[in-house]
Amino acid sequence: YLSFPLDADNFDASHSLPIDSRKIEQIAQILVRHDKLDFSQYKKTTVSRRIHRRCLIVRCANVDEYIKLLETSKDERDILGNELLINVTRFFRDPTAWTYLESMAIAPLIENNTSGEELRFWITACSTGEEAYSLTILILEKINKSGKDLDLKVFATDVDEEAIKTARRGVYPASIMSELPDSYLNKYFTSLDENYYKVMTHLRDRISFATQNVYADPPFSKMDLISCRNLLIYLRRSVQKRVLKSFYFALNLEGYLFLGSSESI
Repeated sequence: YLSFPLDADNFDASHSLPIDSRKIEQIAQILVRHDKLDFSQYKKTTVSRRIHRRCLIVRCANVDEYIKLLETSKDERDILGNELLINVTRFFRDPTAWTYLESMAIAPLIENNTSGEELRFWITACSTGEEAYSLTILILEKINKSGKDLDLKVFATDVDEEAIKTARRGVYPASIMSELPDSYLNKYFTSLDENYYKVMTHLRDRISFATQNVYADPPFSKMDLISCRNLLIYLRRSVQKRVLKSFYFALNLEGYLFLGSSESI
């Protein structure tokens, strides 16, 4: 096992040492057994960095000591699980990408479909829902401007059950005011108090949120657009290929795949 310098405040993930694969497997089995969290398809370097960081923060002298802590501490398992799931998102993250998506994908999809037809969208690794709501807002705005009566189906999935619960509630801190134009905020959200906003029912009911493991569970089908932003970068190469084959199966012939700027494929 490794011994760590106990300096979490100055931790630099890029300089962390790799943890023995057998130790990572032990930790994986603990999380599966207690919390049904499977990160076996993640890149070992990604997992190793996050375990290393937690060892420093809780001041464990080595990996074996940290493994013992995980066996007995639900709080630590929850923290490590959250760090491994990497739930970092916001409304309309990377505005340039959204502008391009709106003009190059959403607009043609709506233009090329006639009233009464169905549009199907799938947001993978949706985390706490911000991206799913962002995409649905753009689609609804474009449909309204077109004057067409199109049936819209939006599916949003994530492996993290707690994140999906947050997405279904649709309650967000008032800080989202800086992420959304006033027109969207007033049309699609209601203020609960000075600290929180809630998604209005006419937006919330457009999206089906569900837990799903994108590399293990069956995909949806007949999708016009799939969004997969900044997920593949964390997966092993063989798993990336499996996920991409799944997307290929799920997409219509003229469908679109919306990837994050940091994807390495």
